[in-house]
Parts: sequence; structure tokens; C-alpha cells
Amino acid sequence: MKRYAVPAVLSVVTLAVTLGVCGVLSSPASRAQTPPPSSEALAQKVDQLEKQVAELQAQIEELKRRPAPQTVLVPHMPLQAQPSYPNLLPPGAQPFTFNGGTYYWTPITQQQPSVTAPLTNSDGR
Repeated sequence: MKRYAVPAVLSVVTLAVTLGVCGVLSSPASRAQTPPPSSEALAQKVDQLEKQVAELQAQIEELKRRPAPQTVLVPHMPLQAQPSYPNLLPPGAQPFTFNGGTYYWTPITQQQPSVTAPLTNSDGR
């Protein structure tokens, strides 16, 4: 029971301090009292806003009168197949297909391979 006493006391003190600060900040004396704006100031603000609305409406009308921008149609060019360059392949390169693409086995020695069978693992797979 003793080990719960210190956290409980700290919790109660923290709650009391928080409530006290909130009470002081929300009191009417702490709020800055600003006088309500006069009717003349409100009338000036209304006039200013009405002028601004009229200017914005004039801008909208001007934008509506402008012609729509012309759309430029760019012709679609179909993709062309990549040209093949068989003379750029090293000698002895053997084509194979993987995931729909053509790749080449390229020998790393100067000898030409004598067998063109596909490569397999040592267990025959």
C-alpha cells in the first residue's frame, strides 16, 4: 500500500495545480476587455468589404468573357520495336527467353561452346 501512496499524492497535487491554473486563466479579470467597435468603424468595414466584393465580381466577369484556351492535339506516335544489332553481340552468345525478354548467355572464355543444350543443375533440374 505504501508504494501506491507517492504516485497517488503526486496525481492529486498535479490535478489540483492544473485546475487552479485553469480557474485563474478563465476568470473575467484575466481576460482583456476590448470595447466593442463603434458603428462608424463597422460601417467603414462594410464599405471596404463591399468594394472588395465588387472588384472580385468584376474579375470573375472578365475571366468569363475571355475565350477558352485552345487545346493542341499532339499526334500519338506508336512505339517502334528496338532495332536488333546482331553484330554487337560477342561471339558465342546464345539467346534465351526469361520473363518475356530475350537475354544472352555469353561465354567468358575464348573457346566456342560445343554443346548448345540448356544449362541444368548438377541434379538434372
